[in-house]
Amino acid sequence: MGDENSSFFHYMATISHEKNFIVSLIKPDGTSVIEHEQKANLLWPAYKQRLGCTKFTNMAYYLTSLLTQHDLDHLDLDFSQEEMIL
Repeated sequence: MGDENSSFFHYMATISHEKNFIVSLIKPDGTSVIEHEQKANLLWPAYKQRLGCTKFTNMAYYLTSLLTQHDLDHLDLDFSQEEMIL
C-alpha cells in the first residue's frame, strides 16, 4: 500500500518513526537530555564501552618474503607460441 501514497501509509510511517525515535535520555547525574547532539554524545561512549576497544598489534610485513619472482617473458609471445611453452 506504500506505492499508493495513501493516508494509511503515512499514518503507519508516522507511527513507525515515533516508535523508533528516542525522545530523551537521562544522564548519570539525573538530568534529562533532549537535544540530538547531546543524545549522540551520551550514547557513543556507552556503545563504545559495551563493544570494547581493540588493541592494535604491530605487524611487520616483509614483502620480499611474500612475493616470489616469476619469469614473465612468455607473456609477450603470440597465443599459439605460448601453448608450446606451457
